[in-house]
Amino acid sequence: MYSMFVGHALAAFALVAVVARRRGQPPSRALAFGCVAGLFAAAPDVDIGYALVGVVSTLGTGAGALGLAESFWATGNVVHRAVTHSLVVAPAVALAAAAWVDGRTGARAAALALATGLVAVTAVVGGGLAALVTVAFVVTALALGEGIRRRTDIAARTTFWLALAGLVSHPFGDVFTGEPPALLYPFATEVLTARVALSADPVFHLLGAFAIELATVWAAVIVWTRLRAERDGRVVGPFDLPVGSTRGRSPARGTRRARSSSRRRRWICRTRSCSRCSPWGSSARCRSACADGDARRSPRSSRTPGSSGRCSPG
Repeated sequence: MYSMFVGHALAAFALVAVVARRRGQPPSRALAFGCVAGLFAAAPDVDIGYALVGVVSTLGTGAGALGLAESFWATGNVVHRAVTHSLVVAPAVALAAAAWVDGRTGARAAALALATGLVAVTAVVGGGLAALVTVAFVVTALALGEGIRRRTDIAARTTFWLALAGLVSHPFGDVFTGEPPALLYPFATEVLTARVALSADPVFHLLGAFAIELATVWAAVIVWTRLRAERDGRVVGPFDLPVGSTRGRSPARGTRRARSSSRRRRWICRTRSCSRCSPWGSSARCRSACADGDARRSPRSSRTPGSSGRCSPG
């Protein structure tokens, strides 16, 4: 049985990183937000760890690779795509992770209380095995929260939204393969009773599901390389032309885009001592504003008579 694995994390990464960048976050910050969302998007598949019980029990029987695979999925599907794939449980887990990131004693106590209550509810509804899976799920979320607290400066409130985006996006990647996820667990209401068929032919359906995951991989690669290029200065801004492009009016070499509150296009010289310049500003004025005379100049530049030596739009 085919099931999406890496596609969950990569889809959440690409989506969150693009949204963060478009909302004005710096490239490095957008990458960090996307990575956090991707990690939380991978967390729901912790329930498949129970499948190892079936694999271990089959090893002593002398079954081949096919037998081990069948045992893996048969055992894993007992608990797979239930509590960890619920849109009802996701906000509670995201809130617990965010409270853990907060770091204060009261917030961490609240996170543990919320996690304990979630385990108790699933134990009543689904039994001991569901409670065990929930323990693994919340421990994974809290571990991610601890990593975020130690390695980043992302705030608790932002962590909540990033975690929620990752956790909520995960089950929708599973609607094309295998059994549909229990989107409203612990409630008995079934949103989907069967997987979403991409084709009546099982072979084409499998190829379509694989194509979806492959598309998420390429989307993540494109977003990653684009944001890295923006961060390193190899491109001028989000979804803009690269430096040195000959299509349309290209920016001056050695400049990067800065958007003012009025959304007017301006350019900032990369040397520290240069003041704000525009593509139509004078190279002579740039040189007078820079102590070392190293400001990059635009091919369209010209000196305006009577200027005071500061760079300004022509």
